[in-house]
Amino acid sequence: YRIPSLVERFADTVLFETGIDFFPTINLIPNPSILPEVGWSTELGYKRLFKNDYFNGYIDLALFSMDYWNLTEVVAGYHGEANTSLTNWDLDLFGLQMQNTARGRIAGIELSTYINGKIANIPYRLWGGYTYTYPGDLDSIRTNDMSYFGNLMQGFGTVDSTLASTILPYRSLHTARIDFEIPTKWFALGVAANYNGYMWQMDDIFIGEGDIGQTLEFLLGAPLVPGFKEYRETSKGGFWVFDARVSADVGKHIRLSFIINNLMNKEYALRPGRMNAPRSFNLKCQLTF
Repeated sequence: YRIPSLVERFADTVLFETGIDFFPTINLIPNPSILPEVGWSTELGYKRLFKNDYFNGYIDLALFSMDYWNLTEVVAGYHGEANTSLTNWDLDLFGLQMQNTARGRIAGIELSTYINGKIANIPYRLWGGYTYTYPGDLDSIRTNDMSYFGNLMQGFGTVDSTLASTILPYRSLHTARIDFEIPTKWFALGVAANYNGYMWQMDDIFIGEGDIGQTLEFLLGAPLVPGFKEYRETSKGGFWVFDARVSADVGKHIRLSFIINNLMNKEYALRPGRMNAPRSFNLKCQLTF
């Protein structure tokens, strides 16, 4: 049971300027009538510990399912009373608003592992995890005369246009992380890889589709987020982002670490129109007493 936050109910502010006199801003629209989310979840897990002369660790497997009523999502568009003539629109009511949208179910499988071992007397540590979820819009599934379980099984492989229309917006079906480290007495070398799958559904205004998306693009004379639609076409396979690090002990209580985030300087976005950080270099100092 989740009560809507004060921001979701009452926040009323400008998100960004468009630079157009007759359509100056995209706004965050309050929704004081939003209802609390209600839901339940269940999980079935299995954990296996193992140890031999070469490595030790565990494998953890979990099946999970979460059901929601009055599911809250951010919805982009016009949030006033729609009229046949655009001249009657109150453009201050155009933007993003939190709304109760679909009856949702999010189910899937999660696999994680930790291994601590040696290869030719060289120690290593390996963390890893993979999650597959099918965030289904049960209303859309019912309308298309489909079954949730059938869609969940199909979504693990190929996602066609009909299946994509039943996926809740702003969610990826596949995520994974692998972290490998070689620790020694004085220093450690490590590399991490993070995978995020394709985001199949989002509001049409970000890609210039649908009535409002096409109208907005016509008024602006350009896409709301230039280049974003093309970016989505080139990222349908998801993307990997790599990090690297080296750390060393300096004395008994001090550890220095040099960390490179986004090692390959990948251009990617986890949120529509907001690019994530490019390659960065960080120096970290830890003091232990």
